[in-house]
Amino acid sequence: MLFRKTFGRPNLVVDRKRRQCGGGKLMFWGMVMSNGLIALKEVPGKANAVNYVTLLKDFGVPIMRLNHKRDFLIIQDNARPHTSRVARDFLNSNNLKSLQWPANSPDINVMENIWKMLSDNVYCNTQPGNKDELRQKIHEAVHYLNIHKRETIKGLFSGFMSRLINILLKNGNRIK
Repeated sequence: MLFRKTFGRPNLVVDRKRRQCGGGKLMFWGMVMSNGLIALKEVPGKANAVNYVTLLKDFGVPIMRLNHKRDFLIIQDNARPHTSRVARDFLNSNNLKSLQWPANSPDINVMENIWKMLSDNVYCNTQPGNKDELRQKIHEAVHYLNIHKRETIKGLFSGFMSRLINILLKNGNRIK
């Protein structure tokens, strides 16, 4: 296992482990809903606009409609597949509402907290030895969070609106 140093605040050095799982990679698309549930889907191939729209159509939107009926808002960052014309056309033609996301703002994205919680859970004990083990640990982590951390995740959503309001009041500047 390789180690690297991460430098954050002045005079603070944090050791971070670099994770390697026998080569190859896995890519997942995830969503978190205000009811505290997480859904994750492995993405074959590259992340592009066409694959993203297919993922939304076949996986994301049906789950959102199941959990939130028709009244939901899609919040997505500014990744190219999310902002592409194909994705915008899909959202518009299906009357799906999407929140405009400010550039360079991962700190207010609830999903970033979820990725961190998943990562902590996947790598808490043993390092997966290959892609199949990693895939299994990821699915187990999602299951664990959906059962044991649902209230924590709902809390992230309840604080989301106040963080957005604070950012607006500070004209887009840092709030902390």
